[in-house]
Amino acid sequence: MESSHSSGTFESRDGLKLFEQWWSPGGTTKAVVVIVHGYGEHSNRYLHVADGLIRNGYAVSTFDLRRHGQSEGQPRTFVRSFDEHPDDLAEYLDRVRDRHPGLPLFLFGHSMGGTITTLFTMTRQPDIRGLLLSGATLKLSDKYSPALIALAKIVSLLLPKLPLLKLDAGAVSRDPEVVSAYESDPLVYRGGVPARTGAEMNRAMEQIQRGMEAVAVPLLIMHGTTDLLTDPEGSSQLYDRAGSGDKELKLYEGLYHEILNEPEKERVLADMVDWLERH
Repeated sequence: MESSHSSGTFESRDGLKLFEQWWSPGGTTKAVVVIVHGYGEHSNRYLHVADGLIRNGYAVSTFDLRRHGQSEGQPRTFVRSFDEHPDDLAEYLDRVRDRHPGLPLFLFGHSMGGTITTLFTMTRQPDIRGLLLSGATLKLSDKYSPALIALAKIVSLLLPKLPLLKLDAGAVSRDPEVVSAYESDPLVYRGGVPARTGAEMNRAMEQIQRGMEAVAVPLLIMHGTTDLLTDPEGSSQLYDRAGSGDKELKLYEGLYHEILNEPEKERVLADMVDWLERH
């Protein structure tokens, strides 16, 4: 029996049409993995991850975050309140459960998707079998001074849509083909981070920092040690403080931000599948 892929849209609680897609393996389905992508990107950048998972018997579901990729919303990547993302994820998980009743459900979040899934798991205590994180944004880098953070909060109130810092594409991966594809992808947002988005991301990280102990589900935390876009120390802190009695931290020496788009991506994917098999 062949594996299958479908796509469509669903409507958020406030009326935005969000793009979704899902894959089913050809034979028996062991569990469902829901992928939540990172800031500025979209779900099509995880096709190779989905392929690896369905080859091992896992169904995969994912969607483009609001104001990202093929989902609606303007201006692109703007966040009025970070709570919009956990709200959308809650709605999406209801759809996934309706599509796969009774199957174990895992969450996978990369970068800002890791912020969303961690905050969601902390605050809403969903019925999931486990949480997998890749380069999660859990801690603001120490390179930002308290004065700069305070100034950014003021700017976010006065000029919320003002584009500020632009992400360095070269920090995504050591593979030049990955960087080139990232820069030329029309669905990847390459403008500056809107001021309100940055402030809301920081607020979400502060909330996570205050409550990491509330994460009680089985955890696989993965991070490249040479990640210049998100701080690996945040992943180490979550490992140390999470309330889960079943947690694992994998730090990949020398890897950049997108560990699943590095030359060692097959090893990372194999580690994910091994962990899923054990859970």
